[in-house]
Parts: sequence; C-alpha cells; structure tokens
Amino acid sequence: MKNTSQVKVGDNRGRRRVWLEGKRLIGFGFHHQAAYTVTYADGIVIARVAEGTADSRKVAGSEQRPILDICSNKVGVALSGADRADVLYEDGFITVTAAKEASA
Repeated sequence: MKNTSQVKVGDNRGRRRVWLEGKRLIGFGFHHQAAYTVTYADGIVIARVAEGTADSRKVAGSEQRPILDICSNKVGVALSGADRADVLYEDGFITVTAAKEASA
C-alpha cells in the first residue's frame, strides 16, 4: 500500500524541518514511540522503521497522533532548500523529496 502527500518544509532554530503527523503514520508502521532512522542523500530524505539501533530516533506525539519531526541542516541540503516536499508513504518507510509542483 502507498500514499502520497505534499507538505511545507519549515524552519526551526535555523534548521530545515519536515513535520509529519497523524493517523496516516500508524498505517505505515510509524506508531508512537516506534524507533526509526533517517538517511539523507542528494534530493531525498528517507525515514525507516528501525529495531532500536544506536542511531535511531523515536516517533513523538501520542498513540492517536504520532509525529515525525525531521529537523536538521541535512534536510535543507538534501532537498536543495525547497519550500515544499512530496512525501511517499510505504509500509515501514517514508520518502521525502523536493516538490516537483506546488499543490493547489
């Protein structure tokens, strides 16, 4: 199963931020307090459900409204400073790329 959305790429304390929240995350394995890792590459940011590795983060929020807050200077570099991002949700991972077109 796949799902897509487009989100704003914001700023927090001088770093670029992608904020994802809500029940959609639960459907793709990102439950409250689940461990996940983030990798950055040219044009892409990938969050993957993890087994609690040393470099993993935890899904914030609550059981009803989980939150992934991906905030790093690496976000800005990977997304080439884009103001909007396309998000592809798949089972166990989320792919974020610079938006090709702004949503209406």
